Amino acid sequence: MESEMGIRNGSAKPDEEFVRAAWEHARDTEQLQRVVIAYELLPTNRAGVWCLTLLAQDLDAGVGFMKPLARYRTEFPGPQSAFLGAVLLQAIMKLDTMLLELRGRPSSAHKQK
Repeated sequence: MESEMGIRNGSAKPDEEFVRAAWEHARDTEQLQRVVIAYELLPTNRAGVWCLTLLAQDLDAGVGFMKPLARYRTEFPGPQSAFLGAVLLQAIMKLDTMLLELRGRPSSAHKQK
């Protein structure tokens, strides 16, 4: 049975968990990498396909000026996942990896405890 939004009963729970994990990873990345992540979700010319773009901007660039450091773009839905939250989490993790390679820092996703 589907809800008014076309979501099957029970299918929202996994996506909620992916979105929560993505939010936590993004917060950690912003704090540890000293960046602000901007998100853009735009429709493509293909029906039902969206383009997700993440842009990491440097907080250390100076007052009133944010320098772009890294950009990651992907499409949803894609071959990897039917959940938007999962695609978002994967995109944030890839953006974090790009920042780590750029700055030569240890991974915030693999921080030692």
